[in-house]
Amino acid sequence: MTGPDPAAERPLSTDEEALLARSARLLASEDPEAFIDVSARVRSTVRATTRRSRPVHATFPSPTPDDDVLVVREWVLVGVLREAVSALVGVTPTQIRVGLEEDRCTSVAVHVTATYGAVLADAASAVRSTVARAVVDTLGADALPPEGVPVEVTIDDVIV
Repeated sequence: MTGPDPAAERPLSTDEEALLARSARLLASEDPEAFIDVSARVRSTVRATTRRSRPVHATFPSPTPDDDVLVVREWVLVGVLREAVSALVGVTPTQIRVGLEEDRCTSVAVHVTATYGAVLADAASAVRSTVARAVVDTLGADALPPEGVPVEVTIDDVIV
C-alpha cells in the first residue's frame, strides 16, 4: 500500500487538470502501446492508494493505565515511512505496504526508485534501517514482534 499524498487530499486546480490532460494526449499520440502500459500502471497504483486503512496497534510513549490502547491508522504509518524514505538521498519511494496480523505490524515492503550512480546495496540498506527505525519510533517497540519487523526493499528502477 502506498502512503497518503498531501497533494491528493485537495482537488486538482484547473491548470493541473489541463497539464495532466495534455500530458496524456501527448503520450497517447507518440506511442499508443506504451500509453496502454502506463495507463494500466497508473490505474493499479491509484486502486492500491485508495484502499481502506486498517488500525495498527501501537504503544504510548509514556506509561498509561493497562486498559488504554493506542491505535494508529495504516495510512498514517505508511505516510510516516514514506516521509522517512523520501528524506534519504538517492532513492524515491514508489510503494510501501505494511504487513498486518491481528492489527499488529509484522512486516514492511518498500519499493523505491534509485538515482543513477547510487550503490544499490547501500541504498537498500539505508532504506531498510530508516524504515525499521521509523516503525519503532511510530508504533513503539512493545507493539512489535520481539525480533523486530522485517523490511523488504525492492529497487524497481534507476533514474538519471
